[in-house]
Amino acid sequence: MASGSCTPRHCRNRHRCLWSCCGRHGRGLCCVRRRLPEPPARRFCGPREIRGFSPCHPRAATTSPAGRPIYLSLVVAHPTEIDLPTVVVGRIDSASADQIRSRSGTITPLQTRIGWMQISDERPTVTTPRDHLRPAAAFRDASVEIWGCGGLGSWVAEFITRARPARVVLRDPAGVHRGHLVRQNYTELDVGEFKVSQLATRLNTISDTTEVVVESPFALDVVYQESIPECDLIIDATVNETVAFRLDQVAAGASDRPLLAQVATDAGSGTLGLVVVAGNEVVGGPHTVDQAMAEQVLADGRLEPYRIFWSPTSRGEELNPSPGCSVPTYHGSAADLAATAGSIVGLLGQQLTAPASGVHLFAAAHSGTQPSYRFEPYMVTERTIDPTTAD
Repeated sequence: MASGSCTPRHCRNRHRCLWSCCGRHGRGLCCVRRRLPEPPARRFCGPREIRGFSPCHPRAATTSPAGRPIYLSLVVAHPTEIDLPTVVVGRIDSASADQIRSRSGTITPLQTRIGWMQISDERPTVTTPRDHLRPAAAFRDASVEIWGCGGLGSWVAEFITRARPARVVLRDPAGVHRGHLVRQNYTELDVGEFKVSQLATRLNTISDTTEVVVESPFALDVVYQESIPECDLIIDATVNETVAFRLDQVAAGASDRPLLAQVATDAGSGTLGLVVVAGNEVVGGPHTVDQAMAEQVLADGRLEPYRIFWSPTSRGEELNPSPGCSVPTYHGSAADLAATAGSIVGLLGQQLTAPASGVHLFAAAHSGTQPSYRFEPYMVTERTIDPTTAD
């Protein structure tokens, strides 16, 4: 690629000048400046071939061995924004390069065929992330722990990783079964393996700037250590009452802790979502907020569709997916859970920017549930129970 010093900023006629850097794999580069005709008004996508232009080709050819192609890294003015340096990469095939190397060769620089290559220019000075105005952008460079990598956790982990966090820690002791593929973020190649290892492999293919860590698979191992991991956000997607209660107890004794969140969906469709958030002002964690908000939600007739999160599961709502399965599960497809997980990530992104303890209730558009969204803030009162002293 062209070096950062190769820039047309010193040229008075930037739109007509070209900095040409030629060499073998970016080493031994020589740079020349040459006046070019006015660039064409049209733009192009994908590789194409033009006939060459630079007198430095012979010099570049002598710095690379015979039988090897020559690669060109060029910094030129953008076709529509002349003050914006743009990087392009070209390739001269080995046969043409050998003719240039040969003193008896008949090919000239103007006869050289150059194949232009597609590049991904990710310099922050010229590239704006497509999500930079969206809530998920709050995860960029953050450190996040995800406890539970099933129907919600596996999708939440991917959507957060696409926002380029600095670190993602995965915890889940379960393995992947073929029945999971209908709604969890796994493939046939993952069947029989542990969820965390396979999900980590997938996340590493999405972002090479994010450190994906597989630590102790049991969330209970963390809370039994009487300390909370150092990070920006912990997402509890285990739907495990013991984990929730123990996290509350540990959080009550932690003075400096990350934002804590608990997420869940309904058993009947997987299209309703619950996000419970506990900030530092809460004496406890998400479980404390959840219990305190139950009475408030159950008393509001407008929130009747969401009462299921605090009511016993009705007969027939849960699914027994196969004979002999001892633990019933909830209904829901990959489309349902991906939509719910997407809303969870958006809401938690907002929370990272402006934390507010409380309960988010929401429904996917195809669920037909109204209201489709409601936030119930948590109010700290004298009646708040300290989980470390509760029976």
